[in-house]
Amino acid sequence: MSAQPLLRVQHLSLSLGSITAIDDLSFSVRTNEIAGLLGPEGAGKTSVLDCLTGLRRPAAGRMEFHTGSARTHLLERMEPRSIVRDAGIVRTFRDPRLFRRMTVLENVLVAQFAARSGLWSLASLFPCRWNRKAVDRARYWLDRMGLSHAAGRNAGELSTSMQRRLQIARAAAMGPKLLCMDEPDIGLTRRECDQLTAHLLDLRRNGIAVLLTGQDMRLARSLCDHVIVLDRGACVAAGKPQEVWGGAEAQRAWLGVPAGHDLVPRVYASC
Repeated sequence: MSAQPLLRVQHLSLSLGSITAIDDLSFSVRTNEIAGLLGPEGAGKTSVLDCLTGLRRPAAGRMEFHTGSARTHLLERMEPRSIVRDAGIVRTFRDPRLFRRMTVLENVLVAQFAARSGLWSLASLFPCRWNRKAVDRARYWLDRMGLSHAAGRNAGELSTSMQRRLQIARAAAMGPKLLCMDEPDIGLTRRECDQLTAHLLDLRRNGIAVLLTGQDMRLARSLCDHVIVLDRGACVAAGKPQEVWGGAEAQRAWLGVPAGHDLVPRVYASC
């Protein structure tokens, strides 16, 4: 394992109006690692991904991204397009953001061209149709995600599970060093979650680190090298999934029990 983490987040804080979304959060992700940001709804998981990918500016904190060169990317100072193009951090969303009237193959081609050129207007995307390297790369990732048979279908025709796999194929084709995924298992069956696990492990074998958010510890236990449990934007537990899940602080976060209170209320009875 490399001594230098791929991503180092230090004392990250974010406020949304009067709400503290992230509270002095620090964690790291190493190269070729799958890490999880876990916690109940409203714990601050999506806000962390928003900061990492430039969609929100943190109130305080430092986000260092090391790509193996002498240069260190300070994500809090970068624009979203630069984070994708220069740092190599790509994001997927809870609801797949696809071009629903374009084919599956065209969706992956569009993502590649936009990532490399920084141009996002549809008028600028047509040259990638004639770029053989881009087509080969798109077909490679569609095959890895089990979508080769659907390459000519419109993205809007796909099932939820297939749309999520298309999101992953699009992201992987952009050549990321870190893939940030917001609750990738939401709405999936147990069988589809097992397929998702296999696909994410395949990404790691291809040299892509993954940072995912989730509310379900089952996926994390089968997939993650380490997890960070959030509660009200703060880290309350961190470590290997099997170690963290049995801890009192993780249980408090999921049950909504404030610190200092009993997990199971005492019952006083007389007889």
